[in-house]
Amino acid sequence: MVTFRIPSGLREHCDGRATVDVEAGDLQAALKELATRYPRCADRVLGPDGAPREWVRVEQEGDWVNILSAACGG
Repeated sequence: MVTFRIPSGLREHCDGRATVDVEAGDLQAALKELATRYPRCADRVLGPDGAPREWVRVEQEGDWVNILSAACGG
């Protein structure tokens, strides 16, 4: 399991959640699952190719993934 820490500026697109747990074997699969569950959040974090947008930094620390973005105040 991977847990995303959702920055405050994106929580409105994730049902107000500060964290989101997904079952995934790697970071790419986790990002895909996040996009499936919360497409409005994914639109702001991921580009059309599924990779993080240029102003977004995704950092994985073990089972935690931090989304840091100038666009969402991170």
